[in-house]
Amino acid sequence: MKNKKIGIIGYGNVGKTLEYNLSPTFDIIIKQYNDSYKKLKGCEIIIIAVEDRNIVKVLEDLEKENYSSKKIYHTSGGLDLHIFPDGLKNYGCFHFPLSMRKENIISLKSRYVLFQGNDQMKTIFQEIFKGFNLKIFSIDPSAQGSYHYICSLFSNIPFYFLSLGMEHLKKLKLPDAIGEQLFDSAYKNFKENELLTGPIMRKDKSILEKHFLSIRDKDERDLYKKMTEFFQKLLNEISNKV
Repeated sequence: MKNKKIGIIGYGNVGKTLEYNLSPTFDIIIKQYNDSYKKLKGCEIIIIAVEDRNIVKVLEDLEKENYSSKKIYHTSGGLDLHIFPDGLKNYGCFHFPLSMRKENIISLKSRYVLFQGNDQMKTIFQEIFKGFNLKIFSIDPSAQGSYHYICSLFSNIPFYFLSLGMEHLKKLKLPDAIGEQLFDSAYKNFKENELLTGPIMRKDKSILEKHFLSIRDKDERDLYKKMTEFFQKLLNEISNKV
């Protein structure tokens, strides 16, 4: 199938990962921002791998190019099928719940992947990734927001806090390795026991008050206080279910 062409629009983290995984089997045509859509004319399949905010514009452009006969997929976990315009008839979407970086390309083999689309588009998707042993799942479109929120909880939000922790280590002139040691050991313990101890879980008011006093930035301090209240409530609910 090496002579079969697949067009990928966008060459960031997702686009480059798809190219790496599919190029051994397909002739991959990359369309970047300034390239003409005519570059994709010979592609039977087009995969949109741009930022979510740009997907609708790309779909409108494809509709203007009269690409209604082509099989088109987008790769967003936060958008469903309703964004496809009427002029495009063959479409679907898939999303790998993975953290991808173009500087450190990973294999997509044996991964979970969300798929939405009709049976024909699912069959084509399975042919594209034949031999990858993918674990395909689907969700109700109404749950799209919840699904993408879950993805953010696992792959984005924790690392905003890790970055914040690293900044505080720097202020105390302590090495990053301390933060890495804390994270690695805490994650190991988390995998073995969901409920980790700590001042929030123990409701240790004296220690938490020291935390609050140590935080100079008011917004950060207020956020930590709200988080403390929220997680104490959440942990109580979890404990009652166990």
